[in-house]
Amino acid sequence: MPSVHRRTGSPFWQGAFTDASGRRCQRSTMEREHAAALAVTERWQREADALTVTPESPIALANAPALLENFVSLTQRAKAGTLTVADARGLMSELLAASGQDRLRNETTREFLEKFVAEKTKARAQGTALRYKRIVADFLKHLGRRADMPLGNLTARDVQEFRDHELDRGVSNASANMAVKVLRVPLNTARRQGLLTTNPAEAVDSLGHEAATRRAFTLAELRALLAAADGEWKGMILVGYYCGFRIQDAANLRWSNIDFERQVIVLRPGKERRDRKAHKRETTILPELLKWLEAHRGVGNAPLFPTLAGKRSGGDFGLSLTFRKLMRKADVAYENVAPEGAKKAFFNLGFHALRHSHVSHAANAGVPEEIRREHVGHASDVHEGYTHRDTAAIKRAFAKMPRLIPKGA
Repeated sequence: MPSVHRRTGSPFWQGAFTDASGRRCQRSTMEREHAAALAVTERWQREADALTVTPESPIALANAPALLENFVSLTQRAKAGTLTVADARGLMSELLAASGQDRLRNETTREFLEKFVAEKTKARAQGTALRYKRIVADFLKHLGRRADMPLGNLTARDVQEFRDHELDRGVSNASANMAVKVLRVPLNTARRQGLLTTNPAEAVDSLGHEAATRRAFTLAELRALLAAADGEWKGMILVGYYCGFRIQDAANLRWSNIDFERQVIVLRPGKERRDRKAHKRETTILPELLKWLEAHRGVGNAPLFPTLAGKRSGGDFGLSLTFRKLMRKADVAYENVAPEGAKKAFFNLGFHALRHSHVSHAANAGVPEEIRREHVGHASDVHEGYTHRDTAAIKRAFAKMPRLIPKGA
């Protein structure tokens, strides 16, 4: 029978009950009132009776006494306000194991996030994978010792404090929002796998910010760039403008990517995920670019731009900085339009603006939107899986665009 009694020196009533193995146990009820203490002890006794292994038992678990001991300890922690999610998950894991099922996964935040980054590195484009890796590493460093606690202990406050820490470091609101957005992805995976009941990153609101935007080059600026460029950079500008390729995709082109017979470039953009069907593989070679390619025709797997292939886009000697030097040489003015306080510069003109320029000039020339989107590989809702156009049709559409290189030049 359950009973309660006082212990000298303690303000709380002690509860006595018989556990599932028949052993008499005593625990503090953490209650100061007799009736409340007795109610707690009677509940413990009911739990013990339910776990007792007899032919008539509602359940039969070999480790019933240990489970009951754990349960009693957790009720005491709950009463004291020290019960954690990890404690509750531990008991649930033991119950599952006792009933012959798999234990709950109880990975630490560090273990889960590092494993997630390793898996995504195989599936994502290189630039995206590096962003995931950097943000996760910064987040784990910010968490300190909490990174080695169970993932279930992670809270929205942890994510928000990391975002605020990023702001204190001098990053822009947009970059801080990106960090939270990246963390939402693995934490959503953890929620779907049952490791979290909610995604703590989803409870962190995005910060307002004024988005920086690029502009398109004017025709005069494009012609000035071509006049100032040497052979390789002239080809790079034509590829960037007429194909809309990003700078590293353009610099790393090989002659094996060029199909002169069909007049297309066969290339999957580096930014696309590797675990999904390719969105864009072939790009029609428009006349002015075709003329340059035929004049510099190479063979096999040799690079189109030998001195540029393999270079990084960023850094002091990267492709982007080299292109900005070319803009200065051509007297093409550009400016940093990043929001005030942003740690990283954002220029309104750069190599990527060639892509903007192509789309803008094609639109002004009346090229249909679905053809523009398909040509540069933008996502579209125009039933792209059912739309197939031949090279001649695409060339006719783009024939309305103004020439960059005068005839006969």
